[in-house]
Amino acid sequence: MQRSISAFETLAQIALLFVTARFFPAHRMPICLKSLSDNSGAESGSNKLWSMAYPLSIFLERMCLLSATLGIEIDVSHIPGSQNVLADDLSRWDQTGPPPHSFQLQDRIRIPLPALWNIRRSPTLVPKEASIPWTLPSS
Repeated sequence: MQRSISAFETLAQIALLFVTARFFPAHRMPICLKSLSDNSGAESGSNKLWSMAYPLSIFLERMCLLSATLGIEIDVSHIPGSQNVLADDLSRWDQTGPPPHSFQLQDRIRIPLPALWNIRRSPTLVPKEASIPWTLPSS
């Protein structure tokens, strides 16, 4: 697992892109998501969108595709591990009892892994109450 930690950290950045797109559907202006990581491999790879290291290169390819598909750029900055307390406590939470710090269970967003990995977009109406005189194609 330790050999692949940069890839897993990159997967977390992919999830942040995915969640950001949910909160800004049908945006018309470019969005640049500012993010933090205590993993230098994930930080560097996410900003360059390129690496020769396997499996990190595969995850960066997915990040690049998702970023281009969503129209959202990601800018990852470094945070020292000693200052990454919130993220570390949340990732180490055993899901028994309340979440650490001030996180709330109702704010949790569950994302199936295939949704992050198999990037498929289909037309949607925003807001959901909008109507059109035809039906949208199914994906």
